Amino acid sequence: MSLADELLADLEELGDELGDQENDQQEDQIMEATEGLSEATSLQSQSVVALAQLANSDRLQHMIELIDTYLEDPRSERVIGPVEADPEYQLIVDSNNILVEIDNEISKWIHYVCVVYAYTLIIC
Repeated sequence: MSLADELLADLEELGDELGDQENDQQEDQIMEATEGLSEATSLQSQSVVALAQLANSDRLQHMIELIDTYLEDPRSERVIGPVEADPEYQLIVDSNNILVEIDNEISKWIHYVCVVYAYTLIIC
């Protein structure tokens, strides 16, 4: 076998390996697209109101009322004892926790909109 024949055989083997890798990548892309479509159809069946669990919750409404109460009556007394025992401090901690939940809910809404619009763009 000549040197040219060996080089040609090596190139053919390399081409076969690259072809297999490209086929695997295409199969992975097809699987990802079909998973995205199934996720989009399941999300489309949900309404935005179903995702907005915190906006209509009694817990959030109660927190807003407490914040309004503390805003109307400024505090003139000093806190004696540990800060954690102060009701206003506890309100601040609870408010921060609600802000984290609001941020998580916004992320869910953004994901919902992206998936639904991506699905409608694929269909069109």
